[in-house]
Amino acid sequence: MKSVGLGIIVIIVSLIGFTNSTNGQSSIIDVHQNVVDAFNAHDMDAMLSQTTDDFVFEACWLTDILDGQEYKIYMDTLFEAYPDEAFLDGLIFYTDDFIVKEHGIQGTHMKEYFGIPPTGKKADPWMHIDVFELDGLKIKKLWGYGDIQTVFVEGGVMPAPEYPPFIPSFDTPAPEATGLSPMDANTEALSRFNARDPQSWIKMVAEGADLFIGVLRQPLTRTELAAILEIHFAGFPDMNVETVRTVDLGDGWVLTQNNVTATHTGTWFGIPPTGKLSVIQEAYIMRFNSDGLITYYHSYYDNLTVLTNLGLLGETSSSQNWELFE
Repeated sequence: MKSVGLGIIVIIVSLIGFTNSTNGQSSIIDVHQNVVDAFNAHDMDAMLSQTTDDFVFEACWLTDILDGQEYKIYMDTLFEAYPDEAFLDGLIFYTDDFIVKEHGIQGTHMKEYFGIPPTGKKADPWMHIDVFELDGLKIKKLWGYGDIQTVFVEGGVMPAPEYPPFIPSFDTPAPEATGLSPMDANTEALSRFNARDPQSWIKMVAEGADLFIGVLRQPLTRTELAAILEIHFAGFPDMNVETVRTVDLGDGWVLTQNNVTATHTGTWFGIPPTGKLSVIQEAYIMRFNSDGLITYYHSYYDNLTVLTNLGLLGETSSSQNWELFE
């Protein structure tokens, strides 16, 4: 699959100025820059100096929520395996209580990482969404949304997925303006998704919209996205999205964090139904135009979690490599 990196785009949506100063910080921008500097220096003590005493890290690919020291160990393991790992620029938004960032990280795989032997290769950018929840000028929680299957595929311990052409069984309908505000349009889009009607949902997507799903790692057309929705709804007829948080990022931009539940009772990408339930965390960033239509939709979740939930992965005793069951 062709991988794509997000260009250097910085969007300051709602900058909140502060008169007080904590550790030399005078604004949310300072907090973010200190985090970037600490990450790129692989200095987790400096990173944790930006956090509250009860800071926690929650990621869609982890089963446990990590406290500060556990997060430090987790990240030190990453830095040891990828000694040049660094943040890449991307979309960034500031609000009163949140820093939201869609971006990549990239490094060279020089040591074993969670059982993956070193490849000596510089990985493609790993795209994801970070959501920092703030308490004043301190970070009290960090969420991460991204696909770890990508890491396993690049490490050569999982086969690269082969997808069929994304062609829906119906003619893709033209966009239909909703006239809704961004937050109301986001609610409407979620309602149409939970109705599991891909034709209705895709009507809310403007022509030429920027569409991307992290698992697939390629830009999509409206027609391709409609086909993907149809495939998901056929495989998981009871798929339901429960919104955990929606953040108005300003200027038409909206962040949504979700819990998605679905029972695999239909064929999904050629995989026969397992009858098993999958529960995943997902986040997306969308932008709506003045007609209440989607002009930007980037969604991130961990497909390795989905495959594991459905019992479709196993560790072979001979190679200790993860591979899809035939």
